[in-house]
Amino acid sequence: MKMYKLNRTFKQRKIHAMKTIKFIPILTLLIILFTGCPPQLDKASSWDLCCTLPDSGVYRDIFFIDADEGWLIGQYERIYHSDNGGESWELQNSGNRDLSTVHFLDKQYGWATGLMAAYYTINGGTSWNYVDLFTYGAIWVPFTEEIFFIDRENVLVFWSRSSYPLIVTRFTFNVDSARFYPLASSLKFPNYLSSTTNVANKVWFADVEQNIYLSTDGGVNWSTGQIEADSGDISAINDIHFTNEQDGWFCSNCSVYHSDDGGENWYYKTTLPDSSLGRIYFKKDEGWVMGEKIIYYSSDGGNSWQAQLQVDVEEKLVSISFVNCSNGWALSESGNVYRYGVE
Repeated sequence: MKMYKLNRTFKQRKIHAMKTIKFIPILTLLIILFTGCPPQLDKASSWDLCCTLPDSGVYRDIFFIDADEGWLIGQYERIYHSDNGGESWELQNSGNRDLSTVHFLDKQYGWATGLMAAYYTINGGTSWNYVDLFTYGAIWVPFTEEIFFIDRENVLVFWSRSSYPLIVTRFTFNVDSARFYPLASSLKFPNYLSSTTNVANKVWFADVEQNIYLSTDGGVNWSTGQIEADSGDISAINDIHFTNEQDGWFCSNCSVYHSDDGGENWYYKTTLPDSSLGRIYFKKDEGWVMGEKIIYYSSDGGNSWQAQLQVDVEEKLVSISFVNCSNGWALSESGNVYRYGVE
């Protein structure tokens, strides 16, 4: 069992937030009740370097289920687990394929997927089970873009082959047989997948040609959202996130957009001085958007933004994960893990 922890000889980077938020005291209780996030009165938020993984290779994604327990993945089918908020990591799995996405529905049930590889666990990663992506029942799936679990049994598989950039198939997954069984005919879309997200049975995905699709019935039917024209930059939709069934956000290369009607219409919010925005997260009015070298923070629903974390020029941020507005993590491609918290 390998355990990796920050060597204290590393120079710890600690970047304090460039914000001071002052609230009228009588509003404090209302803010807690309606947002679920207490105002940070006289407190500074910061990003700390909490761990550097020593293994060579490229790291891809990080996901935390609560303030203590999380997973991250990278090349060579490496899956790591932490039970202390990212201070140390245990290597749970390794191989020779690349993984790109990790997600857990609860502390026990999770998935790690890549272009031609997929693993699932039903015991928090104590054991990971490989799933053959080439044959699901009667459907041959040569290149998997993403396996997206709506719940423990209902799954959307986004995949492609030479003649079609994107195919979406609904499956049911049987844990005992480790097999996917198709529920209906596949749907074909004209462009490659960019990002997916869901809230319960409502699912959204974006493609590489600036289209956003939404389904209110778990992927049975799809419609297209409308993006406000002639504003901001929509050369790419790099990430999409919904805080509930109505309020959603997406980031393009340098702009942020918002929807308040479940993704049917999208409105421009702001443009940031970074051309590589890749991930976005919101909790009510508090939000973060990540570029390759920087993380921006907003406390007013995306109307204004301030830099919170800036990494060294040789680093590249690839993923963020938040469990609430007081606990978040960022992962760099080289294996640095940063933690966000309130002092």
